[in-house]
Amino acid sequence: KSKDRPKTIIIDDYLQKKVIKLRERYEWGPKKIAGCLKHKGYLIDHNQIYIIICEAGLNRPIASPRKTWGPKRFQREHCNSLWQADFKLCNDDFWMISYLDDRYRFITGSVKIWSPTGENAMLLLDRPVKRYGFPKQILTDQGTQFKPARGEISAFDIHCSELGIEHITASVRRPTTCGKIEAFHKAYEVESHLFKEHWSFIRYYNYTRPHEGIGYLTPAEIYLKE
Repeated sequence: KSKDRPKTIIIDDYLQKKVIKLRERYEWGPKKIAGCLKHKGYLIDHNQIYIIICEAGLNRPIASPRKTWGPKRFQREHCNSLWQADFKLCNDDFWMISYLDDRYRFITGSVKIWSPTGENAMLLLDRPVKRYGFPKQILTDQGTQFKPARGEISAFDIHCSELGIEHITASVRRPTTCGKIEAFHKAYEVESHLFKEHWSFIRYYNYTRPHEGIGYLTPAEIYLKE
């Protein structure tokens, strides 16, 4: 028998405690917990995990169904083919600017700042390209930090060009185009309160948090190996 095959086991107290620990520490849902445990060698159905969570009094039903944008998704074939970038206003009144690899959802750079300017976006960009290499393209929305309202070439465009990166923008009223960075923002809204420091959350997102879009692996497991 293969040593790598996940173990189908009876849900004993030990496994129940692992489920409860993951739920309490990270507030993950049943599918994410199941995906995490699968990669640790345990096969447990997400419905069984849901029952464990409910019996432990850790279930918090959502007020309304989660919004979905439909089944169509685009995804690049290789890392550093495309990075998505965007600003987000956080609850502490700081702005967050982040860069995310489209293929493996790895956050290559993210900082919190007072002012959401193109200059700050450019300052952050210089750090991850030195550490992880140059993406072929960077995708942003049409915010004025990235694309001036009058249509002229932005300083961000020029900076990307000088680095040999093509800057492209999403179409207006197409929320799925920048969907991966928006999903990261949603995770930040829901889970960042579990961490005292911004860098701690980014490290968790890259190295600990299983991601459904990449088979419940962590972004670092595959981005850093390619």
